Amino acid sequence: MSLHFQIDIAFDLKDNISNEITSNLEKIFNEQILDDSEFKDIPKIIKNEIARKKDNLSFLGRDIFYFKRHYRYTENKMDIYRWTIHFRTMLSDDIFYEEGYPLIAWFAILSETKGFVGYIKEELELEPRLIYFENNEVVIKENSQKKIKFMYTDFS
Repeated sequence: MSLHFQIDIAFDLKDNISNEITSNLEKIFNEQILDDSEFKDIPKIIKNEIARKKDNLSFLGRDIFYFKRHYRYTENKMDIYRWTIHFRTMLSDDIFYEEGYPLIAWFAILSETKGFVGYIKEELELEPRLIYFENNEVVIKENSQKKIKFMYTDFS
């Protein structure tokens, strides 16, 4: 029996990412067809698994393939815009182990966002593994140590 992993990551891209990569990612996330040469700098999992999916219901919600340019803040009277990726999908464990980890590592290279960016969760795990990006590296924290508990009735 094959288990499944859900990946959910959101982050802003660095300014120095090539126009070719951002243009091709925009096409993929807008469900446009790319030829093989346009995938040369993009992990093959995006071509083989992600670009083909349509409205999959995974075990923790719908797949999300989002790539847009957004206003983030103003610095020295200059408006700063960033490309934002929000990516959520479910993959079989074979595909996840072979191609999911390299995809997350590729995202870390592209990411302007530092710190917590998302999670991975095997379908039978009780807790997700939290994903952090630090200096182009991926850090995954597997267990929570501190608990904060509260209920809705605590606020009445």
